[in-house]
Order: sequence, then C-alpha cells, then structure tokens
Amino acid sequence: MEVSYCQSQYRTSIHYGQTFFQIFEPKQFSGKHLLFFTNQQYYEEFANQYATFFKDTEIDWYIFSNQLYCNTVTNMIQGLKFLEKFDPLGSYIMIALGNEGVIQLTSFFHQFSVLPSEFFVISLSIQSFSTALLSEKELIQPPFAKCLIWENLPQKIFFFSQRLSETTATKMTDFISLLKLALINDSGFYDQLVARYPTKESLLKQSFSNYIEYIIQSYAKDAYSLAHYGRWFEEKFYQTENSHVLSAQMKRFLGFLFHFIWNCVTIKKPEFCIEVIQWIQNIGFPISLPYPLMISDYLDKLSDGCATAGDLVQLNFIGGGYQLISPNQEQFVAVYQLYEQILKEVLQGDGK
Repeated sequence: MEVSYCQSQYRTSIHYGQTFFQIFEPKQFSGKHLLFFTNQQYYEEFANQYATFFKDTEIDWYIFSNQLYCNTVTNMIQGLKFLEKFDPLGSYIMIALGNEGVIQLTSFFHQFSVLPSEFFVISLSIQSFSTALLSEKELIQPPFAKCLIWENLPQKIFFFSQRLSETTATKMTDFISLLKLALINDSGFYDQLVARYPTKESLLKQSFSNYIEYIIQSYAKDAYSLAHYGRWFEEKFYQTENSHVLSAQMKRFLGFLFHFIWNCVTIKKPEFCIEVIQWIQNIGFPISLPYPLMISDYLDKLSDGCATAGDLVQLNFIGGGYQLISPNQEQFVAVYQLYEQILKEVLQGDGK
C-alpha cells in the first residue's frame, strides 16, 4: 500500500504492507550510493539482508548506540566526520533504519551536510514510524535539552513490523503511542483497544500493523498534541534523584502516565483516570515507582518547573479536542492525591 502524506508544507509517500525488498528491485538504485544510519541492534539483525539485496550497489553503514535518544550533538558531530570522506559530487540516498534518534540524526545529515541526497526512513516500530511522520526534528544535549530544531520529512517512509527480536519494551512503548491516539480521537478507537487487549498476553501476541492507516490520519491532523503529550513530564524524570533506576522507555511511559493524571485533574475526570490506569495496569504496565525513586521528589521537580514549563497539552478526552494551558503548583498537589488514590484502588484492589 502507498499513500501520500502532508505535514506542514512538507509531503512524502508512505509504504506499508510489504517489506522494503518486496517494493524495490536493486536496479532501481543504479548509480546511487546508499548510506545506512542505524542502531547496533538493527545492524546485527538486518545488515546481511541489505548487503545481499544491494550486492551490486555501493553501501556504507554508520552505527549508533541503541539509546532511545541517540540524537545528540556528540553523535551529530561524529556522523558529520564520517560523511567527510564521501565525494560531494556523488548521488546519495541516506536511509534511517533504526529508532527515533537515528531518524532525527539522518534527517539532520540530509538537510545540513554538503552531500546531495534523498532521505528514506525504514520504520520497524510504531514509535519510530510516528517520529518519521513529524516534520519537526531536534538534536539534544543529554539528558534532555533541545539544542537545534529544524523541519523536513523523508522523501519516502516504509513501515514493516516483521522483526525477529522485537522486545517487550518496544511493544509496550508502541502501545502507548496507540493509546494517545485513542485519548485524542473518537471513543470507538478507545473501545476497540480495550476490547482487543484485555491482558498482557493479548497485547504482546498481536501486531499493530493494522492501525497504520489510522496513525497516518491522526498525525496529519493532530501532530502537535501527539508529539508533545507526556514530553515535559518525561523530561522531569531525567532531573529527579534516583531516576537512574528507570530505563529510557520507562521514563517515557511514566511521563505519559503523569501527564494523563495531571490532565484528569485539570478537567476533573478522576473516575476516567482510574478506569484507564486500571486497564493499562492489567495489561502489564507498572504504575508504582520503583525504590528508591520517590513520588515526592518527582512531583517537587514538576512543581518547581511550572514557571518555565510553558503551555502543556490538555486533552478533553475522547474526541473532545485539546487546549494549551500552563500548569501550576496547586495542580500537582491534586496529582499527588489522585495518584495515591489510584495506587490504593488499583493495586490494593488487585491484592498487590
């Protein structure tokens, strides 16, 4: 399947339902030099397949770490040094085959290096696919400071999910992307997710590929809210004492969780909050913080950061649109109270 997609003033074509190898023939890349940017785990899984497929085509690889946020200034500088060895009069296709950090870096190299190039993305997860659909890209200075923002889209985006080594963490991170869509859009999609994924086993066994068209449509009209929902709350985990006990994926999930709780506080929907969190806890998402990370330390960071937070996305939930509002310290007192109520009702209700 091929569809056109527009984000801001940028356009691209999206291909899904087939693998990269089914869509193309090697001769279509005659005269091109392919530059693959990838993560270590993707290189180990796919490099031999691509090398065999393009055996008569010039290929080079640049491998980044598996970090979720590998789109750092340091990696950008090292990547540009790698590109210095190539002829600026050549014809290149820069291909991002990896996580969202790799997509952001490849976008940067395509836009700012001296090499004339096309820019392709091969997405193997919903999260990386969602990043490819966003025109706004960024470099960061760890842990989370944005250093540079620019805009572009790949000329082509490919999605396929047939991976041998898909992890539980990747699958659950992808699911949170779908849940955001459900909270923003109509109740039918939310009800569909609840019915289809009642347990962790059902979540891990089933593919999300059948939601691709819905994801494309949602990002075309709600890109800002989808991209920013949970982001500030995630960032504050990187600033909280003892947050090293959380993986990057867990910081992202908990950032979403506390944005959602704050959202429910600000629109006075505690019952809906408990309903949703009961469900996601049932399908395997942890809702309590691991020791020694303290909820009080985290909420202090949120409260202290109110003055510089800017406007946050406040959803009206299911299909009700959104608005941007500034957080205040009183709201985080209520977040703490609702979170404690959730732990009592959800965890103690399950006998945990």
